[in-house]
Amino acid sequence: DGLAIVKANFPSGNQNFQIYLDYSYSQNTTANTTTITLKMGLYCVNSYASYTWHTNGATLARITYYNAGSSTASNQQSTGNGYDLRGHKAGDYVQLLSTSVTVTHASDGTCKAITLYGSCNCSNTGQGLGTVSTTFTPPRIPRASSFNSVPSTMTLGQAYTVTISPASTSFTHTVKITAGSRTLTKNLAAGVTSCTFSASETDLLYDQIPNSNSGSATVSLTTSVGLS
Repeated sequence: DGLAIVKANFPSGNQNFQIYLDYSYSQNTTANTTTITLKMGLYCVNSYASYTWHTNGATLARITYYNAGSSTASNQQSTGNGYDLRGHKAGDYVQLLSTSVTVTHASDGTCKAITLYGSCNCSNTGQGLGTVSTTFTPPRIPRASSFNSVPSTMTLGQAYTVTISPASTSFTHTVKITAGSRTLTKNLAAGVTSCTFSASETDLLYDQIPNSNSGSATVSLTTSVGLS
């Protein structure tokens, strides 16, 4: 669903290559989660980036995140292997590490900012310890559907139809009409966007306005997540 690349220069030496982060994300509306995949490596600025070096255990890709209802956590991958850029040309991305994590959003669908970080030690070629970082806030995941159309007038003894706009096609819904002490209920399966209360059903509300030609009723919508 999303994709971004962030680059940074090394602190010293020539700038024939840069350290980069490449991250993407996908969201699961039903589970209320975002999965983030982080890749880090070296970007060849020009074809002269033909070095072999050792990373001294400082090659690292890390995601720091916050799961709703828990404390800050992180997921990372690291290595002490050396890498060879010979044979790569300008514009090449040489991936060194990859890691991913699934983050649970809060009950309202929001998620705190996530920090993405990468480092690589190229000190033996004069570049030093390169680091790159960025933050990413996943988009809010809709948690409640809404009405699309609710007629303001209902005639008792006639059919009455409402339509909804589901936040997700996997959500199920309940529509209720309440007048006084009586409630009419319709359960909508996943993917269903409208319901009709029949003439005989609306007729049942007559006894709630026995001494008047009109009355008031409330139409409500309840969203259920992960049910069918």
